[in-house]
Amino acid sequence: MQHVATLNIQKLYISTVLIL
Repeated sequence: MQHVATLNIQKLYISTVLIL
């Protein structure tokens, strides 16, 4: 579960960085 959450957080972070 933690691994999945980490991947989701990284995805969100990357998406935010790309948008910015």
